This record gives sequence, C-alpha cells and structure tokens, in this order.
Amino acid sequence: MGADLDGRMGVLLEPTVLWTWFPGLTFGMILYLAMKRWRNPLILPASVLLGIGAYHFALSGLDISGSAAREAGLLLTRTTQGSLWPALFPADLVHVNWSAIMGQIPNMLTLTLIALICVILNVAGLEVAVDEDLDWDREFRATGLASLVAGLGGGTVATVIVPASLRSKLFRATTRLTGVFAACVIGVALLFGDGMLEWVPTAFVGGMLVFAGLGMLDEGLVKTRRRLPGSEYAIILLIFVVIIFFGLLEGVGIGAVATLVFFAVRLSRVNPVASYFTARERRSNKTRSIPDRAILQAEGDRVHVYRLQGYIFFGSIGVLADRLKKSLDGSSRPSCLMIDFTEVSGFDYSAVSVMARFVQKAQTEGVQLVLSGMSEKLRISLERNIAPSVFADLPLEPNADLGLERCEELIIAGWREDAGKMEQRRDSLLEHTVDDLERYLEHQVHFEDLIEALRP
Repeated sequence: MGADLDGRMGVLLEPTVLWTWFPGLTFGMILYLAMKRWRNPLILPASVLLGIGAYHFALSGLDISGSAAREAGLLLTRTTQGSLWPALFPADLVHVNWSAIMGQIPNMLTLTLIALICVILNVAGLEVAVDEDLDWDREFRATGLASLVAGLGGGTVATVIVPASLRSKLFRATTRLTGVFAACVIGVALLFGDGMLEWVPTAFVGGMLVFAGLGMLDEGLVKTRRRLPGSEYAIILLIFVVIIFFGLLEGVGIGAVATLVFFAVRLSRVNPVASYFTARERRSNKTRSIPDRAILQAEGDRVHVYRLQGYIFFGSIGVLADRLKKSLDGSSRPSCLMIDFTEVSGFDYSAVSVMARFVQKAQTEGVQLVLSGMSEKLRISLERNIAPSVFADLPLEPNADLGLERCEELIIAGWREDAGKMEQRRDSLLEHTVDDLERYLEHQVHFEDLIEALRP
C-alpha cells in the first residue's frame, strides 16, 4: 500500500493511509462471515465484482480519476507495458555473469532446502485443513515439474497454494478445471501484460488476504482447539506467535524444537518395564522333576525378571535404573536378576552407559545378572562399555524362555549346594515333595495298568 510503518502502527490510522486498507479489511471480514454462514460458491465471485464496481462508483462520486487514485495508492498500477514472457531470451545469455552465479550456489542450495520445507508444510497443512489423505509422491512430482517449468519462464519455486486449495474445497470445485482456469487467467497477464490490474483496488488485494487468513486461522487455531490436547495446541499457538513477530523460518524452527522437547518429555513418561515377575509366578517351558519344581516353588522369589519395552533413551533410563537399583537393596535382594530386551525397539548411548554401570554394580553386590533377547547392536555397545572380565561372565540368552531357564538352573544349583551342607534343608524338601511323589507313583501305576490292558 506504500506506507512505511517503521515500527509505528499509528501510521495506519492516518486518513491518507486508512482508506487504503480499511475498505479491504471490511470486505474480507464480511466475505468470510458470509461464506461461513451460507457456503454458497457464488458469493465470492459475485462479491468481488460488486465490490470492485462499488469502489469505482465511490471514486467517481468523490470525483477521483483513475490516475489520481493510482497515484494515491487506491488502485493497483501495471508493472509493464508489454508482455511479461519470456523473461529471458537466448541472446541475453551472453550478458550473464556466470562467476556471480557460481558464488550464489550456497544460497541456491539453501533455497532448495527451504522450498522442500515449504512443500512439506503446505501439503501437511492442507491435509489437516481438508481432513483428507493426499498422495505425497504425486504432490512432490507435480511440484518438481512445476518448478522446472516456472524456472524456464523466470519464475520461482512452485508449491501448493493452501488458501486457493481451501477455497476450492469450500466451493466444492476440487477438479482440474479449477487449476486450468486459474492458470489461464495468470497466463493472460503473462502474455498480454498486467493492464487488468489497473482496475483492481489495492484494498481488495488485502481484503482477499484477510479472507484467506481468517479461514486459515479458523481451521488452524479455532477448530483444532477442540481436537487437540492442551499441550499440543500450545505448540501450535507458540508457532503462530513466533511467525507473527519474527518470521516463518523462526516459527518453523521453534515449532520443531518445541515438538522434540514435548516428544522427549512424553516418551520419558512411558514405563519402560512391560512386566515384572518372579520364578515362583512364572517358569520356563523346561520340564523339571518334582524336587526341582518344589525348589523353584520355595526359592522362586529369589529370581526377579524385568521385561522391557519401547525405545529406551536418556528420558526413561533414569526411572528404570532407579527401579533396578532398588531391587538390589534390602532383604528382598534377588540371587538372580534377569532383564529381557525382546520388546525393546531401540536405545541411545546414555541408556547403554547406565545399563553398563548397573551390570558392574550387580556383580559387586553378588547378584547374578542374566540378559536375554538383546539385539546384536545392543550387545556390541554393551561390550564396549563393560570391562572384558565382567562381560565374559555375563550370561546372554537369545530369548526370554532360555534366560528364565538359566535363572532356574542357578537357583536349583545354589539350593543343592546349600542343602549338601545342611541336612535340615534336605528334610524340608522331602517333607514338601512327599505328597507330589505319592501322586506321581499312583499315576505311574495307573499308566502301567493301562499299558497292560491295551497290550492285546
């Protein structure tokens, strides 16, 4: 509109500037409210034609000529007297400073990255706005082809125009003819000049931006408030505020950082322990004798099993490490502690470092540690952070059942070693297993009788 604000918002209220933007603001707000109320696709083209006609009628009523209105910034001015295309002729190539272009290669690569981010944001935003799944491969191919064609004509990087796409969705005009018609209108200006812009009021350009902006705010801020949790909606508000006061790239960067922090905090609240049990509550699939089962029934609480899940990183390893360390303290300290990694999807260096320190602490406390279901990558990382002598004595099993079986063997072997020194423990075992042995012998006799009956 030609007004240099320079940090002084009061300039907008000056009479000469007020009439360049206030009619457009009023037009955009009324148009948005009318479209939201009635949702008739004819409202937009009819209102534009009526608005432009009313604007020129007002100018004539105020005895303001077209040239005077353009000088005052009330009407748009044409930028060229002839065709806008082609922007570059083959003969112009001899005047190109190729060394200057080579010096701009870093900026070109940066522009490529920014364009990629813009395409991703626009496509993702359009998916959310229209509540539909888009074909991302198709969108990327169309964007790349359009950018190549635009570059040949002297244009910039092409991408999805979200406001125009939303208007097409609103008007139920989601066909290829909509894009073809829009391209033809732009092509007329490209081939025959932009003289038609002299009839367009400057305020109405701002009015259309207000109309599109209100629609995007309604979809992105108002309606999403009912669908998103408070924490996620706060990130959207943060991005919105940063973009308004600092810029698009700053808003995208702050949003990415805030999302990562939120993701880390939320992921750290997920309990990394999928389940916990003892050998008394759950046993391996190995068939054992009656005395061994009695031993596990009596001593199974000395085997603690932790089955981990999810991605273990610096945010969740602290809670896990505290729980494992507490299991080594007090009178309930196990003789064997098993950690199963079958359902662990990944880990970071901090998790490996903490786990390595716990392995050494368990060995110092005299607790036998058994690890099962470890990936090869985790095994190698753990081996690099543990002393070779400690890692050599660390039992590693391919799955949870074999790990539990290893713990059972350790408990049974330890009981027998103690029982060899204490006659009382052997007598206690016999007392607890005599009933099971009698039932076993009775079953054996019944089985032999069945064999004799079936022999003929």
